[in-house]
Amino acid sequence: MLRDGGTYVEMGQFTDAGSISTNWHRICTKDLNVLGSWGFNANDIAKGIAMLDRARDRFPWLSMQTLFPFTEAGIAAAIDAALEMRSVKSTIVPSLELAGVTAAELA
Repeated sequence: MLRDGGTYVEMGQFTDAGSISTNWHRICTKDLNVLGSWGFNANDIAKGIAMLDRARDRFPWLSMQTLFPFTEAGIAAAIDAALEMRSVKSTIVPSLELAGVTAAELA
């Protein structure tokens, strides 16, 4: 799965599902780094924003999102779209001006 000297990062918030069996010999002989992170801390936010800014011309961030208005109906629609996997990222916007879109684009 990893090349020699590679790093495996497991991100996310998980529930303890119990123990797993592993062969640490395989990890050690390949000189692997295994890093787990429960979430992120305040120091990660600026780094994450800077990374997104550096990649803004390479990835169509806006087109990966489905925007929903900050209304009761908009929030319900955002949740439905996420649950039904009709959106990559359901984004609820407090105002069209902040999102930089028009009402026609939001519809």
